[in-house]
Amino acid sequence: MPKLNSAPISEKDLGEYLASESDFAFEMKVLSLLRKLEFTCSHAGTYEDPITQKIRQYDLRAQKVRGNFKLVLAVECKNLRPNFPLLVSAVPRTADEAFHEIIVFRAAPISAMLNVDHVDRGQSKYRLGEMVGKRTDQVGRAHNSELFSDDGATFDKMSQAINSSKDLFIETAWESTHPFLRMVVPVLVVPADVLWQVDYNHDGNITKHPYHVDEATLFIDHLWSALVGMNNLNYRISHLHIVTLSYLEEAIELWMGPKGFFSTTN
Repeated sequence: MPKLNSAPISEKDLGEYLASESDFAFEMKVLSLLRKLEFTCSHAGTYEDPITQKIRQYDLRAQKVRGNFKLVLAVECKNLRPNFPLLVSAVPRTADEAFHEIIVFRAAPISAMLNVDHVDRGQSKYRLGEMVGKRTDQVGRAHNSELFSDDGATFDKMSQAINSSKDLFIETAWESTHPFLRMVVPVLVVPADVLWQVDYNHDGNITKHPYHVDEATLFIDHLWSALVGMNNLNYRISHLHIVTLSYLEEAIELWMGPKGFFSTTN
């Protein structure tokens, strides 16, 4: 924390902060858009972190039903600035990384069946050979003009989205009514023009120098396990999505569309 100026903070100072720096103001913009897109949202609740067992606060949880599908999002928001943007280093996705999983509830005459379907082999939304993030950096320039990288705050936000998704997985799996196909996705939303990507080949050579993107995926391959009724379910979340606010509506339409997460069930 920088050394504080002794002068009291004024109403003007607070207004300046809210207009330019506030994560909460940006969070409210994301919430407003999700509600406009007919998501049912929970805002700023708490959960027990499954790793640290500490109580933490999430930004947003959102869910939307379309036909027999339900998309559930664990959303964190970070109001990054152009002088400290986020750079995603990406490589071509391998066959082992080209998958996602869907929670499936199948009604039966005597007893219902609950399981997790593993979607891969060219049927997953995450395609073999597409660029996928393996590292993130926030890059800035110090007062002495030296470049530096520190993505600690952003990494914490991504970790919260991943950890918050465990509760959503359990809640979603417990549902025994329509819709019967459900997917939980962790998402980090950032402002426009602060998300960059650099592409490498598998030998570590840059194939495309840093360029602006509206969306990037980060391979996380995180497994959650839980006892749901009589079922011991394992649900593996393969990717986290980093999306700009200006692209979020289009991204959601793609996720829920004919080439999205539920495409193999259409």
